[in-house]
Amino acid sequence: MPRWTTNGASCFADETTDLVFWSSEMVPSVLTVEARVGDATAAEAFDLGRLPLPVMLLRQPGGVRHLLIRDGMRRLQIEMLADGAARHPVRHPVRLLVPLWPAPEDKPRLLALRRFLHVRSAQTLPDRLYPPERRAGRWLDMLRAQDARRAGASHRQIAAAIFGADRAAQDWAGRSDYLRLRVQRLVRGADHMAARGYRDLLR
Repeated sequence: MPRWTTNGASCFADETTDLVFWSSEMVPSVLTVEARVGDATAAEAFDLGRLPLPVMLLRQPGGVRHLLIRDGMRRLQIEMLADGAARHPVRHPVRLLVPLWPAPEDKPRLLALRRFLHVRSAQTLPDRLYPPERRAGRWLDMLRAQDARRAGASHRQIAAAIFGADRAAQDWAGRSDYLRLRVQRLVRGADHMAARGYRDLLR
């Protein structure tokens, strides 16, 4: 049974688990839908109460509901605009209408829709719908560069920390300045991320 809290949240997950709800305006991978009351016997009905996965429901004013479906480390967030009985998607099966979105957001929105369709049909969130982020390695290097610089490290020391002391000793004063330029790009990228550029990671 769901546990209803005083702030309007219904918890289906372990209360010790840290969860984050994102706005669809910030994160295109949040699936936006409009909810209507549905016939439980209809093929298109989505009955959240029958889903065997942990779900978190966050209620906001104006009939906005945020559903966070969890399957292990994988997440699917649905931002739902509902009225009437559809405001209680745990209690009533609903029909979900998916509005069109701006063309630049096609890739993340379609991926979110595919995840939802798989949840509805197979009741799982498979790994194949959560491909690894190819830029993650560079983001990690930028974070390390930012931490090192805040600790007072020079660019050469940053190069040694990220690429290894031997490589830094050999290439820093070599004929090519590629290593210097690479560290400079990491530092600039880290500065950009620190100045609210981190929002780009969510898109």
